[in-house]
Amino acid sequence: MRVRWNLFNQKLIPSVDPQSARNPSRKKRVCIVRHSYYPLDVRVRRQATALTRAGIDVDVVCLRRPGEPPTEIVDGVSIYRLPLTHQRTSRFRYMVQYAASLVLCGLVVSRQHVRRHYDLVQVSTMPDCLVFAGAVPKALGAFLLLDNLDPMPELYAAKYGVTLDALGARLLSIQEGASIRFADGVMTVLDEVRELLIKRHGYRQIDVILNCPDHTVLPRRLNLSQISEANDSASRPFVLLSHGSLVDRLGYDTIIDAVALLRSRIPNLVLRIVGPGEGRDALEARARDKGVADRVQICPGVVLDRIPDMIDSADIGVVANKNDPFADLPLPTKLLEFAWMGKPVVSSRTTTISHYFDDSQVAFFEPGNAADLASRIDELYHDPRRRVSLAVNAGRFFDRYNWPDEARRYVELVGDMMAKGRRLNSKIKSENFLKAQS
Repeated sequence: MRVRWNLFNQKLIPSVDPQSARNPSRKKRVCIVRHSYYPLDVRVRRQATALTRAGIDVDVVCLRRPGEPPTEIVDGVSIYRLPLTHQRTSRFRYMVQYAASLVLCGLVVSRQHVRRHYDLVQVSTMPDCLVFAGAVPKALGAFLLLDNLDPMPELYAAKYGVTLDALGARLLSIQEGASIRFADGVMTVLDEVRELLIKRHGYRQIDVILNCPDHTVLPRRLNLSQISEANDSASRPFVLLSHGSLVDRLGYDTIIDAVALLRSRIPNLVLRIVGPGEGRDALEARARDKGVADRVQICPGVVLDRIPDMIDSADIGVVANKNDPFADLPLPTKLLEFAWMGKPVVSSRTTTISHYFDDSQVAFFEPGNAADLASRIDELYHDPRRRVSLAVNAGRFFDRYNWPDEARRYVELVGDMMAKGRRLNSKIKSENFLKAQS
C-alpha cells in the first residue's frame, strides 16, 4: 500500500492498490509490540496516531500498569495490555521480565493475527529479541518490522560499568544481530545508531525515523519577552527543568551539584526534576547532603498532555547526559521539546547532540562537570539576550527536522513494506534458490 499527502484535508490517506480494489472493505492492519506502556510511550503513540490518520487499523500490544484495563481503545488505537510491569532491577530479573514479555507478546500477537490478519507487525525494542514474538504472523505472510530504539550492548556497558568486550555485552550484540536478520525490515531513530548497527552487523537496509515533537500534542510557544524578563525580579523563581526516567546516566546528580554551587549566586534558583524511576530517593538524599533540598523539586512523571504546561513553567531546560557509550548516542527527546517550546537549553556536549546543534543553539558544558554546568547557568541567568538568541536559533532545527515530515516518511515506509516487502523478499529468495540450483 502506498500513501499520499492530501493537501486539502491536510492528512495522510492511503492510495488504493489492486488488492484493495478487489476488496474495498479490507483495511490494512498493523500491530505494534512494545515492552512499555501505552499511551505513555511517546514514539509509539506518534507512530500509531500517524497510521490511524492514514486510514490503517492499529493494535498495540504492551505492558499494563496498575489500574489500567487489559483492553482499551484510545484515539482509535486498540490496546491489548499484558499482565506485566517493567522494573529496573538486577540482571537476572531483567532476563525474567524480557523472557515473560517475549512469550506473552508472542501468544497475544499470534492469537490476534489469526483473528485479524495483520499486514505488518512492528516490534519496538528493547529487548531486541522481542521481534521473535512476530514469528507466527511472519510465517503466515505478515511483514515484520523491527524498530531498534536503543543499542542494548552500549546500554548494558553503561548501566553496569563494563566495556563492550564484556560477556554480557557480547551476548547482547549476538541477539541484536539475530533479531535484525530475522526481521523483514529495520528502522531506527538516528543516523548515528544506524551507522553503529551497520558497522556491527553489516546490515545496510536500515531506515531512520527521527523522534521529533508532535505539533498536535506539543504546541509551539516562543515567548521571547518572558525569556528576557525572567530574572528581573528576585522574588520570582528562576526554574531549571530536566525530565525523563530517573536513571544515573541522565546526570541528574550533576545538575543538583551545580545548583549547590549556584546557591549564593542565584538566590531564586529552583531545580525541577520530573520523571518516573527508582532513583528518586537517591536524588533527594543528594539534595539534602548538598544543602539544597529547599531548591530541588523531584516530581513523578506526568502524562503527555501535561508536558506543554510543565515546560512552559521553566526558564531553562537542562540536558545532562553523562559521557558513557550509551548516553553519548541519543538525541534526547526533552532537548527537542525544549527547543520546540522556545526554551533556552544547557546541555552536555555529546557526539550526537553536537552533530545536530551548535554553540549558537545550545549552551554546552562538559559531561559530568558540575562546575562547568553551573558556569553556563550563571551566564545565561545574567544574559537575557543570550537566552533569547539560543531559543530562536535552536528552533531552526525544525526547519529541517519535524514530526509531520517524519510521520509521512514513516507511513510511506510502512505502506511500501506492506505493498511490496513480502513479495520482494519472496522474489529475492526464489531467485537465490534458482541460482543455487544452477
